[in-house]
Amino acid sequence: MENTNNPNPQVTGNGAGDPAATQPVNNQAANNTMTPEAIAEAFAKALNTRTDRAERSVARSFAEQYGMTEAEVTALLEKAKADKANAIPPDVQKQKT
Repeated sequence: MENTNNPNPQVTGNGAGDPAATQPVNNQAANNTMTPEAIAEAFAKALNTRTDRAERSVARSFAEQYGMTEAEVTALLEKAKADKANAIPPDVQKQKT
């Protein structure tokens, strides 16, 4: 169902909790003035922000499911990440950095 009460037809969503929902749908003019490096930086920042938000959400969910605190679940995640990184051969680790 289309929102007919939206005063700006280029803005979608209700904006509640999702900053991307308040961004203009057609921002082609803004993209034409950004350098490829600026676009890549904005993309990386958005990706990191969403990844962090997803990790916090999953940690909260797991904490509730397993009767733990978010800090405990987050510590387990960090340990698992470290263990995984240590399992990668050193020559391959050098290639990733």
